[in-house]
Amino acid sequence: MSTNAISEKVIKELNALGGWYQKMDIHGVPTLKDGQPYSGNISSSKILKIVKSFMPSSLNGMRVLDLGSNAGFFSLNMSMMGASEVIGVEMNDVFFNQSLYLKKHFEELNGGELNVKFIQKNISDLNFNEFGKFDYVLALSIIYHIGKHKYGKYTEGALNEQIRVLKEISHNTKYFIVGTRNGEKNNVNHYDKVFSELNFVRIKAIITGKKRSWALYSGGNDA
Repeated sequence: MSTNAISEKVIKELNALGGWYQKMDIHGVPTLKDGQPYSGNISSSKILKIVKSFMPSSLNGMRVLDLGSNAGFFSLNMSMMGASEVIGVEMNDVFFNQSLYLKKHFEELNGGELNVKFIQKNISDLNFNEFGKFDYVLALSIIYHIGKHKYGKYTEGALNEQIRVLKEISHNTKYFIVGTRNGEKNNVNHYDKVFSELNFVRIKAIITGKKRSWALYSGGNDA
């Protein structure tokens, strides 16, 4: 198949999967074009570089949980870094279907199956004690969404639900990598307090002063 034919095929597939949020190229075709919703977002590849800076170069034998995995870009890259198992959780129909599509694409690039499992469910509805232990949990701009659909954004009910979920997960993980929007109840200082209550400490942060920051929290658990 010619390059033009591949591009035309990919364009049709991307359009059929609905609006994208994660910003990347598929066979040279961008998931987001100028003027589309979210097109001003930082590319997923740039965020991946930041995430990798919080991790060892190889995740060989490690397990990773990706909360709010969206189209699965980060989950799939964790597997390609050697993780023995990656679980991505995404409740949105559009994003979940995109992740299944992206998995096939990444497996073609990798030349084999990737050990990534995507679960379509609300984070609040999961019993994370059944998932076993993880070395890393990715929470990239997702924590503030937890509880929002039931209680409303940043209400006491939503904030309590966020702590409940994080506490349940914290018993079974070593590290959280958290992305923030630098907004109210959604910034590094706020999460410092939240994770301190879970006996986790911040050991590294990239604070932009703009719309996004990232932090690495360690609990020292023997996951």
